[in-house]
Amino acid sequence: MFFDEQFIRLSHICRMPGVWFGLKLEMGCNSSRFSWATISALVLSLLLVLAMLLGLDFILVEHLRPIYNAGRLAPVLGRFDDAMTFLGDGKVQAAGIVLLYIVGWFTSPRIREAGKGLIIGFAASGALSQVLKHLLGRARPRVTMETLFIGPTLKRSYDSFPSGHTIVTFCIAYILAAYFPKYRVWFYAFATLVALERIICVTHFPSDVAVGAVVGLYTASLLCRKVLFRLR
Repeated sequence: MFFDEQFIRLSHICRMPGVWFGLKLEMGCNSSRFSWATISALVLSLLLVLAMLLGLDFILVEHLRPIYNAGRLAPVLGRFDDAMTFLGDGKVQAAGIVLLYIVGWFTSPRIREAGKGLIIGFAASGALSQVLKHLLGRARPRVTMETLFIGPTLKRSYDSFPSGHTIVTFCIAYILAAYFPKYRVWFYAFATLVALERIICVTHFPSDVAVGAVVGLYTASLLCRKVLFRLR
């Protein structure tokens, strides 16, 4: 109860709505110390690097590939794949964001501001994901099951790390949760489903998706603190 009251007070001071990412984050306007989001991102990143070195990516994908291709759940996973691929597609998300912004002009200033924030977040996270993917040049699971980075490249099959869909979707979820904290569980649930689809359909390694989620959340956090809520 005490921490909830403290968080509400800090959010009021900073003019920032609450955001949920595993726990409530206390963010002072001029705080110089690491936030829980930063600490969590650093710890998770270190664990993911260790997982890659231990070959956990290979183990997980090797178990998923036969289930997706020929297992009893293949038809169900195929429909899930189709649905999440459509909803996680950049063109579909962009259209939804623009529609939200337009609706906001006629219904609610809050919805309009959320739409504007999403446009900025979508553009920033999308650009960042493309830079990182092509700069690192990791081979996708369909190319090799080994952890292979070839460096800067524009080859489509060498743009696995991190997952661009996951970066953008988690960035969108964070921004939506910032403006509409009441529905934050649904926003993050949707982002998680999109991320899981990238693993289940063997388009990405688990580490691609996990790092993508961290990058997307941290990008949105920086945008909210440094840009979006200063435009209001």
